[in-house]
Order: sequence, then C-alpha cells, then structure tokens
Amino acid sequence: MLRLEPSKSLARPEVGSRLVKQSADYARAVEQIVGLQAEGLRSQAIQTLNKDLLPIYVGYTAILEDINQLSLILVEQNARKALGITHNAVVLERGSVVHSSTAAELLAQDHKIDTLLAVSRH
Repeated sequence: MLRLEPSKSLARPEVGSRLVKQSADYARAVEQIVGLQAEGLRSQAIQTLNKDLLPIYVGYTAILEDINQLSLILVEQNARKALGITHNAVVLERGSVVHSSTAAELLAQDHKIDTLLAVSRH
C-alpha cells in the first residue's frame, strides 16, 4: 500500500498533507472494493463514489479495469474521461433515463455529450 507522509522539504507543506489525505482516501476506497469482492457481491454490487475520490479513481483506471464485473455509478464532471474507462453510459435527468448506450458510442458523439451535459433550463 502506498503511504505518503508530509515532507518538511516540500516548498508548500499543505501539498504534502493533501497527498497524505488523498492516499488515505484511496486506501479506504480500495478496501471497500476488496470488501465487496470478498462478500461475493461482485456481479451485483453498485458502488457510489464520493465526488472527492473521483480524481483519485480516474487516475487509477487499471484498478477499475481489473474489476470487470463490478457495476459502478460514476458521477464525474469530466464526462469524456469517465467514458474512457467505462463500458456503458446511462444519463439520468431528474431520475429518468434520458440516454443509454455504450460508452464508446457516446464518446464518438461530441455534440451528443454537449447536449446531454447542458444545464437544464426547467
């Protein structure tokens, strides 16, 4: 497991403590995924990721790719990056499905992504 400790040699000490926090958050998230696997819920589990952890997860796509059968609700502000690591895309608006396709199909349609991500005027 990656362990980071704040370094006195860093030009900005807050960077070191932030890395320590991110490392701890990442370690807890990995433990949750391993726990789901251990409980045999791998094929039916839905794990909702905290938005603060998403940059860490997107940076560790290899781990997600190793967990092939885990269903994941991924709420990410960078839709194109999220689509690059997922198989299917479902877009919800006020609890209703407004789009469903493979991630690759949606990723190939820039105009569709822009339309789906437009702020609702209702």
